[in-house]
Amino acid sequence: MRKKMEQILLEDGELFTAASGISMLPCIRPQKDILHLVRPEGIVENSEVILYRRKNGSYILHRVIGRDTEGYILCGDHQWIPEHGIHEEQVLGVLRGFYRGEDYVDCRKNKWYRIYVKIWCSSVGARKWIIRLTDLVWRGWKGLRGKWNKNR
Repeated sequence: MRKKMEQILLEDGELFTAASGISMLPCIRPQKDILHLVRPEGIVENSEVILYRRKNGSYILHRVIGRDTEGYILCGDHQWIPEHGIHEEQVLGVLRGFYRGEDYVDCRKNKWYRIYVKIWCSSVGARKWIIRLTDLVWRGWKGLRGKWNKNR
């Protein structure tokens, strides 16, 4: 299937596929959101989300947070450790938009998405603590809800 994704992007120029994995939460939800990827044209800009192939052959969807002499610097929205050294030839597609239920979110035009990107991309340093705190609150809420339902 992965070879087919690459083929579709090369031949058709675009691909619609389901998201998987949690590295792009909260923006992209696994097994719920449908991604609209297009073949990259030139240099990918900061804050764009790309589909790329790691040297080990795995396919990853992460956001560009910068460039250095080694190539792109990437990080998933639900991660805080940047990945360095991603080269142009590893980039297979760029996220143009995604379907959240019936609604299409255009990554270039949707103002709420652009606000999210500005805030979230500027918080990479604090992201570790933001994610850990929200995970802790979520686990606590689920635990309290479970206890409350037992006592009813």
